[in-house]
Amino acid sequence: VELSADGFAANELVSLWVTLPDGSVIGLGEIQADGDGAFSGTLFLPGQLPVGRHYFTAHGNSSDNTAITPFVLQYGNGLNVPGAQLAVDIGRGPQRSFLALSGEGFSANENVSFWLTQPNGAVLGLGEVNADGDGNLDVVLYLSEQLPVGTHYLSFRSNESNQGGFYKLFLEPGSSESDE
Repeated sequence: VELSADGFAANELVSLWVTLPDGSVIGLGEIQADGDGAFSGTLFLPGQLPVGRHYFTAHGNSSDNTAITPFVLQYGNGLNVPGAQLAVDIGRGPQRSFLALSGEGFSANENVSFWLTQPNGAVLGLGEVNADGDGNLDVVLYLSEQLPVGTHYLSFRSNESNQGGFYKLFLEPGSSESDE
């Protein structure tokens, strides 16, 4: 991603960070503005970022000037992530059903975070699951009737080895039977 900004003090250090769709923040370090108070550069986005609306923030450390710009990270053609694999039976599924996930190749007892990006771009944090001592995990997710019908994206990121990926699921209307 090409990133440029101006309006900062001459030669000041500018802190950069990205805010994820779930509100968590990742620091991106600092860059020095030039003599005109501007900077530009190329920023690599790590593959473990979830799809959805993100915000870049640049904050002048001495001027307190701040610039914020949104961007939407969309589903791509998948990630080529060495190591961990997530085997998900995904395609079409109804609301009020269960989605079984299994994964392998994570670090022993590693936390793995999950997100679900809804058709409108809103992101739900689904929590974390610990891999077992061999780096394997099994998870079952309930696809509630409160989730909207349409295309969703399931994202995951391992919190130690930083492996990640995402998968596409089309959620169909569930059964109209009551759970009574």
